[in-house]
Amino acid sequence: MMNRILDKNLLQSSPTSLYPAIDRSLITISTVSDITMLENGITVIHWNQPATNGIIHVIDNILMPNNNFHYS
Repeated sequence: MMNRILDKNLLQSSPTSLYPAIDRSLITISTVSDITMLENGITVIHWNQPATNGIIHVIDNILMPNNNFHYS
């Protein structure tokens, strides 16, 4: 979860990006040939599902927090 809305256009605007999560970890997001992947080979399979507090992107696996790296 993040403190801001990141839609498909923003997430795919750069080949690789780091985004801060609410737990203060960083999520790496990469896009190659219109396929967007998170850490550990997790792929986004559905974009921009509206929710009452933002939008949801559906992924094909469980995303576990990466507690090894925190931003300051």
